[in-house]
Amino acid sequence: MASFDEKKSVLLTCFPSECEEVGSSNIDDIVAGDITIKRPAEGRQFDYGELFQHLTTALTFIVAVFRIKDIATTEFARKLTDKELSDKIDEAGLKAEGLALEKKKEVIKAVNDSSAL
Repeated sequence: MASFDEKKSVLLTCFPSECEEVGSSNIDDIVAGDITIKRPAEGRQFDYGELFQHLTTALTFIVAVFRIKDIATTEFARKLTDKELSDKIDEAGLKAEGLALEKKKEVIKAVNDSSAL
């Protein structure tokens, strides 16, 4: 199972602009599953609802990819290639509505490159 730091690392790697926009304390909350919008004391007041939804969708996909990687790694008894992991994700019927295909590929690569087994 992926650790907090591994999930956060993939989120920051694959969605750097979005993560920067909402700030580190909000990213920690999203990864921890405790989403509370913390507005900055100064600066622009932006409706973060859609951005939080996008990052939550991304994190849900990231967690699911880690789980599939764990199962498939046990099944194959070795590290999977990105293609093999992608095929396992397709077999599982995992969808990430709202994430572009390129982002999905980026997440798969980042998860597969992580040390979580």
